[in-house]
Amino acid sequence: MAVFQTIEEARAFFVNDRYATENGIVLEELTDTGSVCSMALTPHHQNAEGHLMGGAVLTLIDFAFAAAACNV
Repeated sequence: MAVFQTIEEARAFFVNDRYATENGIVLEELTDTGSVCSMALTPHHQNAEGHLMGGAVLTLIDFAFAAAACNV
């Protein structure tokens, strides 16, 4: 398990998380107690009805949890 000294170090580590990065997830903040991530929504993230896919939201949650958990 990694503990990052800087956010740049964490971003460099997670660049290999292709699923998250190819879906536009960005690590915005990382502290000892959590992380803040964002994802720019595009038509790629929509379901057949044009609504946001639940899987997109869960992917964002999963990535934010992974970043925070790696920094404990």
